[in-house]
Amino acid sequence: LLKSSLVQAKVQGFAEVLAVKDVEDGISTLIQTEGLGGLRPNTIVLCWPSQWRKDFDGYAAEAFIRTIAVAEARQCTMIVPKNIDNFPDAKEIQDGTIDIWWIIHDGGLLFLIAFLLKRNKVWSRCRIRLYTVTQSEDNSVAMKKDLEQYMYQLRIEAEVNVVEMADQEISAYAYERTLKLEERIKLLKHLKLGGKELQVQSHIPMETMVNNQHQSQRKSTIDETSDQYHYTFTPSQLEHLKNNVSESSMRKMHSAVRLNEQIKERSRDAKLVLINLPSPPSKQSSLAAYSYMEYVDVLTEGLQRLLLMHGSGREVITIFS
Repeated sequence: LLKSSLVQAKVQGFAEVLAVKDVEDGISTLIQTEGLGGLRPNTIVLCWPSQWRKDFDGYAAEAFIRTIAVAEARQCTMIVPKNIDNFPDAKEIQDGTIDIWWIIHDGGLLFLIAFLLKRNKVWSRCRIRLYTVTQSEDNSVAMKKDLEQYMYQLRIEAEVNVVEMADQEISAYAYERTLKLEERIKLLKHLKLGGKELQVQSHIPMETMVNNQHQSQRKSTIDETSDQYHYTFTPSQLEHLKNNVSESSMRKMHSAVRLNEQIKERSRDAKLVLINLPSPPSKQSSLAAYSYMEYVDVLTEGLQRLLLMHGSGREVITIFS
C-alpha cells in the first residue's frame, strides 16, 4: 500500500513498515536506526499533530516534542508541514508566491528548501518573497541591501522585505490570551479532569467563574455536546494561578500574536509559507509541551499552507562569487 502510494505520487523512495507498540516508539526507532553506515537520512518530515488539543493528558504534544529532541540528538533537520490536507497534489500547478519568514538566522535552510521546491513543476511558477524581522532601532535599509546581495550570490531570485517590530509594543489581547490560557490549563490539571477534551480558545470566559466573590466555593457545570464537567474551586485558587503567570510567558505569547499579525497581513494569500520552527522547551512536562504547541498554533494561525523548519546547525549553502 505504501509503495503504491509512492508510485502514484511519483516519488522515488523506499517504503518500510515497523511493528511497534505506539507511533512515537516507531518514529524514534526509525530516526535512530535507518540507513547504512555513513549513508543515513539527514532530514525528517513529520506532520503537525492537528488534533493535539483533544488529548487532555498531553501525550500527543509531549510525543511530538520528544520526537524533535530525538531528531536534534541525531543532528537531523526537521520539516513539519502544517495543514497538510491543503497541500497540492502532483497535478495542481501553483501560481503565486512562496513566502519565507526568516526569523531565526539558521544558516539558510529556508532558502535551500524554497530553492529546491522551485525546481519541482508544482511550485516552479511561484515567486519567492523573503521577509526578515528587525527591531525598530536596527538599520533596515542596510539589512535589506545585504540580504539582496546575499540572494544574488546564492543565485536565488527573491523579493526581499524587511519588517520592523517594536519590542515595547504590548497588546492587551496578547496579555489576556496568555494569562487565561495558563489559568485554564493549570486549573484543569489541578482538578484532574482526566479523559475530557480541553478546548483552548482565543477568549476564555474566566470572569464568569469568579462572579460571586462572597462564596467560599462554587460549583460550575460546562455542558458541551452532551458531556458535562463538574468541578469545585475557590476564587483564591484563581488569584494564585493568575499571580503565577510568568512575565516571560506573556512576552512570548505577545511576540507570537504580533508576528502572526504581520505574517497574515503580508502572506495570507501566499501559496506556501516557510517559517522557522521554534525550539522546543528543554523542560519535559505536559504543561510545557501544551504551552509550546499553543504558542506555535498562535504563531501560525490563519495560514493555509505552512512548512515549519528546525535546522540541525550543519546545513551549508555555498556562495559562488
